[in-house]
Amino acid sequence: MNKLSNLYTSAHGYEANFIYYLYLYTFPLLVFFTYLNYAHGSSESAVINAGILIILTFCMYCSRRGIYKKLAKHLVVFSLFLLHVTALVYGSYANSAFFFFFLFPLVALFLLHKKTAFIWIGLLLGVILSVSVLLKLSIIYANYHSDVLLALIIALAFETYILNYTQFVLLRYKADLERFNTSLKTTNALVDKYFLILRTDKEGKLIHVNDAHLSFTGYSYQYLVGSYFTGFCKRENEQCLDTELFNSLLKDKHFEGLVECRKKDGTPYWADTHIVMENDEDNEHIGFLIFQQDVTQRVKLEEASVKDTLTQINNRMYFDKVANQRLSEYDRYETVSALIICDIDNFKEINDRYGHLMGDEILKIIAKLLKAQLRESDTLARWGGEEFAVLLPKSDIAKAVYVAQKMCEILNAYEFDLRENITASFGVTVTKENDTQMTWFKRADDALYRAKESGKNRVYSL
Repeated sequence: MNKLSNLYTSAHGYEANFIYYLYLYTFPLLVFFTYLNYAHGSSESAVINAGILIILTFCMYCSRRGIYKKLAKHLVVFSLFLLHVTALVYGSYANSAFFFFFLFPLVALFLLHKKTAFIWIGLLLGVILSVSVLLKLSIIYANYHSDVLLALIIALAFETYILNYTQFVLLRYKADLERFNTSLKTTNALVDKYFLILRTDKEGKLIHVNDAHLSFTGYSYQYLVGSYFTGFCKRENEQCLDTELFNSLLKDKHFEGLVECRKKDGTPYWADTHIVMENDEDNEHIGFLIFQQDVTQRVKLEEASVKDTLTQINNRMYFDKVANQRLSEYDRYETVSALIICDIDNFKEINDRYGHLMGDEILKIIAKLLKAQLRESDTLARWGGEEFAVLLPKSDIAKAVYVAQKMCEILNAYEFDLRENITASFGVTVTKENDTQMTWFKRADDALYRAKESGKNRVYSL
């Protein structure tokens, strides 16, 4: 952003630099021609060149100091005008004006207001035309032909037109660039305010973080720079964000996903994360640019929509979604997954005897007991009422029966502070060829029904 801000300076800065470099070009020429005119006996031209040199030196001094700016600009144009008039009067090969003739429109249009510049240019053209007429009428004499002056008039007029149009284009481009720069500054401020921006080297080690990230997370700049981005962030449903992610980015060129990170105080937050490769001017890969936006509230709302409000485990809507994924895995890769349906035995009698509040507390405890027997990759949900469902990915029927049997034993052995024990019946099945969600779940429900029919507090598989 700072580089773009420096693409344009103030009008005074441009004018001061222009006068300075014009002076560097003019000084040696005027000194040379002052000496040359003096050596050849043309003292008038030598004096004029020396006087113009003094005027330009004064103008350069004023422009660098920022004083008498308007006077300095007019004196620069006047000095060049005077050089051209001497060329018309003396017409000598040793006149320095020949080296500045076509600079006059450029200098006038650059330093002065357009109308004022046209007055100076018109004045010069008028003098040239007058001298040409006087030469034609033989009122004055010069060592050059009058037709040369007519060619100069046409050339200067054409040059003025070209320079005026070029200046118009440049000024419009400058205005557009300034508007773009202002817009970019505003955009940058908004991005820096609402996005957490980080830069890493090729290995994923942080080399820069913006102020928004520091303010949001509470980390210090010194603490983060030099550490790995994967050290405090992980991908959704994964234990960590492996550094292999940055290696895979070399092939995929970008990453988009939900990432869980932690603040300095240990508070977790969810960030919608975009990672792209960063290249230098030679298109060589130098690192990665990471954009993050805090979406913790959105994630919490989404979690709330798939969580059972009582037991705080997954609800049936989420369970159906995962079940479809498991069926797709079987269809594509023949990866077998197991389904367990658990129903609390005689739960209606417990509600009638102890009340629904006690029943709710028992359901909460049962959910925790069942979850404790599962892997992180397994899915537990409240299926409805006193029913729970479990999905075991990459599990055959023997393993699923073992898990269900263990759950059955845990519930039977747990002391619920009631006069009787709480037991549950389990129906178990696995994915089979041509299964749909309906056929898969019906088979598990049929197995549960048989467990109930055969005495409850047991596991039955189909």
